[in-house]
Amino acid sequence: MKKLLLLLAFVVVVTALRDVVGYFGPMAEAFRSYREEATVVALARGKSKSFRDIDGHIVDVSYHLETAEHVGDGEVRLTVREAIQFQRVSEMKPFGNRRVAVTRQYVRMRRVDDRWVVSNIEEDSTAITELNEVVVGD
Repeated sequence: MKKLLLLLAFVVVVTALRDVVGYFGPMAEAFRSYREEATVVALARGKSKSFRDIDGHIVDVSYHLETAEHVGDGEVRLTVREAIQFQRVSEMKPFGNRRVAVTRQYVRMRRVDDRWVVSNIEEDSTAITELNEVVVGD
């Protein structure tokens, strides 16, 4: 019984260490850096030319990391799904109808002077849908 408890404790410690390394690892750090920069850019551009046909104002911007891989020394490639939510003023109740513009982005990040910067970004076409139809990743 004692050996079983020690084995269980070992598994818990190893799992916790793996999660900590994953959270502070280079790819997770690159994604957090990209998410912060992209959120500021998305909110600053507001309703750009590509979103002019969507009714409402931007109420939320979120990012979901789909894949991350090392490309070379100090470079990572991220596949990110950006979701920008729009809502009309007349629908501003908590569960009002929202339109969501979802775009898959392919981002190449490079490590420069101890920080991650975007070196290249490509996007698929934007799909606009209702919030209740969007599948949100974990």
